[in-house]
Amino acid sequence: MDREHKLGWDKAKNIFGKHAITVGNTNENKFLSAPNEFIEQLAIYKFTGKMIRKGKVLDSNCGEGLSTWILAKECGQTMGIDTREKLITQAKNNWSDPIIEFSTTELQNIQQKFNAIVQFNTKNLDEQFIKNATTRLTENGMVLLSFKTNNFNEQKITEIINKYFHNILLFYSTNGNIQLSSSKATNYIIVLCCNKK
Repeated sequence: MDREHKLGWDKAKNIFGKHAITVGNTNENKFLSAPNEFIEQLAIYKFTGKMIRKGKVLDSNCGEGLSTWILAKECGQTMGIDTREKLITQAKNNWSDPIIEFSTTELQNIQQKFNAIVQFNTKNLDEQFIKNATTRLTENGMVLLSFKTNNFNEQKITEIINKYFHNILLFYSTNGNIQLSSSKATNYIIVLCCNKK
């Protein structure tokens, strides 16, 4: 194992400790075939949690709950939602903690207010998702989204977000190193939407 992979696995070990989890096919394939991409996802989850700091968080499309758990560790009370019942069952089996809740539902069915709503690995940004998110945010709440670079159309996405938020800030992740400038090696874009209209 080269030095870069070893450092990545050491970071993952520090995040999980001795906590055993079951991951779905997507994360398992990523974990086995592209461990650096999996580790980069962990870095994005952790970065997002640090951006939110403290508050009630909704993790949309949470899958088996890995991102939800990391957000809960960083922010506190976190709810993970997904429409795939099998993944929510897996999430409930993975993470048993009073500050974490999971539900098989969609954003428009949630009645609570949140300090932040996140969606990782967004493939196609649905304007209805942003509209629904704004009505479920506290007054100073924020939305954070992550996109793989090949799923990111900056013009289209900023056009949608500008209808609902005054401020948009883009961060770029290259192998888990997150910064304000992009490079040819950028793998993910993280979009912070705040100051809702």
